[in-house]
Amino acid sequence: MWGKSRFQQMPDFRFKLFNFFARLLSRVLLILFEYPTIENMFKIMRILKNESDYDLMISFAVPYPVHWGVAFSRSQKHNIASVWVADCGDPYMGDVLDTFRKLFYFGYLEKYFSRKADFIPYQSKLQKQPTIHNFTIK
Repeated sequence: MWGKSRFQQMPDFRFKLFNFFARLLSRVLLILFEYPTIENMFKIMRILKNESDYDLMISFAVPYPVHWGVAFSRSQKHNIASVWVADCGDPYMGDVLDTFRKLFYFGYLEKYFSRKADFIPYQSKLQKQPTIHNFTIK
């Protein structure tokens, strides 16, 4: 969608030992830096730099760095759209599908984009309104 990725995936090796270390390194980079999806944040920032005067902007995630890129590119001087709807699905820091919890500093990014978004929809009336670290989503 945004062209070829600069960040390459870890290669698969035939030898089990090399494959183990490649998978270990890939996992550590994912946990520490959201690698390789963090590249989406920089690509979104570059794409939105030239966009403006829209009525509505909707950003979808997973991957969450899409929302982070929109939040960093949107400012008082460069308001890309009058309304921004960030469709997250589930809170990033509340991810229970992974064996490791997200590291604390990703919580700051989640709070940052949540405060900048005009609307964050949630799924249904039966679902409790999601909260992010004692910050209720609008």
